[in-house]
Amino acid sequence: MAKKARTPTPAEVATPSSMGSPDAPEPTASPAPDPAAAKTPVQELVEGIKVRQALVAKNPEDFPAKNRPGLVIAQAEAREELVVAERQYAQYLKDAAFAGVILTASKDRLQEFLKVAQDVSQSLVIVACDALYERLAKAAEVGLSDSRMFGAGQIGLVIQEMAQVGRELFFSELASPRWTYDSLVPTREDLKEVIRRAIRSSADGDYLNRSYLRMAAYTRALELGHYKSLVPVLITGGTPSEVEFLQNGVFNAAVTLDLDAIQGPITEDDVTAFFRSMVSAMRASDARRQAGMASGMVQ
Repeated sequence: MAKKARTPTPAEVATPSSMGSPDAPEPTASPAPDPAAAKTPVQELVEGIKVRQALVAKNPEDFPAKNRPGLVIAQAEAREELVVAERQYAQYLKDAAFAGVILTASKDRLQEFLKVAQDVSQSLVIVACDALYERLAKAAEVGLSDSRMFGAGQIGLVIQEMAQVGRELFFSELASPRWTYDSLVPTREDLKEVIRRAIRSSADGDYLNRSYLRMAAYTRALELGHYKSLVPVLITGGTPSEVEFLQNGVFNAAVTLDLDAIQGPITEDDVTAFFRSMVSAMRASDARRQAGMASGMVQ
């Protein structure tokens, strides 16, 4: 089984805390803050993280020699502060994030939906369920011969890339995938599916991908500067067999939309209705959580 080491990263935070009740009929992007208005703690947190990230990214060699020691000290302090600040933002996102799982067999249909969705809410957090497997397939494809047989050599490349993913997520150990040797993989999609099956059938199941999705959502939400009590996350690229995992194992609440079941062009009304269903699911989840906390206090 996978084991964690060191301080949990933004991909793996688990202790819920109330971030307030949702007050909007549907998820929207966090608006640009009014400089004259009082900032919320999360807004201040986001700004502080970005300031520290910019400081850490500076190259001391670009500064005069007399200024470099001071910059290096400031960067060291900023790195330590980032560890705390990023965990705080990750906890905020864990509490605020709720998901919409988008299923479709058509990439064109998905792009049609996303275009309309982004017109409705321009700062959506969008993560791909298959991003991990796409990354691993890209690493394995380098070692494929013209016959495109997936075997021991390619498995070695995947294991190397998985180890790198594990380091990024601060895992100390990962369960070995259940590999199928000498599989014909005519396309990248075929290769990705072989890797997906092997990892999902291991002792860890979807554990690695859950962490990968959370980290991706964290990174994107921070880039967009989300700070409101609700953060809608759209998950694309999932398969029907992953629906249960995506609905119950990644964020607070989730609903699924099968685009292939929608007749005709996707409209703004379709997207808005889906967003409303996401909010309803989040409210129900929050109510259950609050009831559970109240019950525990009574006992």
